[in-house]
Amino acid sequence: MYQSECRVRLLSTTSLLQTYADEKITVQAHCLTISGIASDPTRGAVVAEVDPQNNLPTSMAYRYNDEMAKPQPLQSTVSTVNAANINLSEPEKELLRWHCRLGHISFRRAQFLMRSGVLSNSESSWRLHTAACKLASPPKCAACQYGKQTRRPAPGTKTTVVQDRAGVLKRDHLLPGQRVSVDHFVCSTKGRPQTSRGKTADSDMFTGGCLFIDHSSNFVHVENQCHLNTHETIKAKEAFEVMCRDHGVIPQSYLSDNGK
Repeated sequence: MYQSECRVRLLSTTSLLQTYADEKITVQAHCLTISGIASDPTRGAVVAEVDPQNNLPTSMAYRYNDEMAKPQPLQSTVSTVNAANINLSEPEKELLRWHCRLGHISFRRAQFLMRSGVLSNSESSWRLHTAACKLASPPKCAACQYGKQTRRPAPGTKTTVVQDRAGVLKRDHLLPGQRVSVDHFVCSTKGRPQTSRGKTADSDMFTGGCLFIDHSSNFVHVENQCHLNTHETIKAKEAFEVMCRDHGVIPQSYLSDNGK
């Protein structure tokens, strides 16, 4: 096979078959085919078309080992201050050159040195440095930007522990009924109502209740409920207020899990 870009222009088919004894070569009028190995996906068939200019089977060859080496010489030849870089002007490139040459000092200090004239040795460089000193927004240095990076904390949830303080809920509650806390409780063992005779259905038995606690007097009142729904909770609240009126107390406000 003829390869114009390779050092070895001609490839011996005999040497190829001696190296790969388990493959075959089929020669036709328009192409040359290397069979490859069907069981090995990395060794597929290779077809070399006949070049009409030299009447030889011709195919392109690649070296995959050199693919990773290509960006390295490209990176060494192309830089930010290269003449082909049209994103920066000549004064910006000159300022960036001296910034890197002087150990990545601040751009303001590099402009001070340029303004003093110690870095220029010709009239053209002096004019270039004069223009660089007038730059209000200096270019970005990749090394300096990389050095300014800081480690960010790992994403997660922040929890704050609330320290309980004794008596904080009933502070300034001096009169009975001024503030009453309300909450439900659930009991896994069902309880019979006072009117039960032993044949009460499970749906009519107590499964919990409602607790009323007065902040001022620490009085606790319990109203049993068969269902912890809104209707029975309102009935429990009305029964509690009737009991309070019998003792000369009128509840003024309630406190529950959902607020006041």
